[in-house]
Amino acid sequence: MIKPAISPRHSAKRKSKLKHRKSGDRFARKASFRTASARSTGTSAKGHGSKTKKSQVLAMLCSSSGTTIDAMMQVTGWQQHSVRGFLAAVIRKKLNLDLRSEPTDKGRIYRIHQRASAANAKAAA
Repeated sequence: MIKPAISPRHSAKRKSKLKHRKSGDRFARKASFRTASARSTGTSAKGHGSKTKKSQVLAMLCSSSGTTIDAMMQVTGWQQHSVRGFLAAVIRKKLNLDLRSEPTDKGRIYRIHQRASAANAKAAA
């Protein structure tokens, strides 16, 4: 079976579209703007300061009183399934932190259990 050749009209259109595209100029301008604005605000190029949702949740979990899923939902604006996914994927798997939950009359309290370091474990033994 013989395949039909592409008509010259289609190939001309395709070449003209390629000629008019900007080759990354738009992205270079955005990147330079982001880094300049990040320098002026004192945050990194990604825009992460100390008040990211991740850092806020980590601070809540590291406190001695712990936190509930409802409290994390209020702070981050996430839905319940998103908070649970964050706890499982980021806290437990990616950061490898010891997340513990305890049932109370207010609901489950989540907190990060501080692991003993290797030096503390040797000193205790």
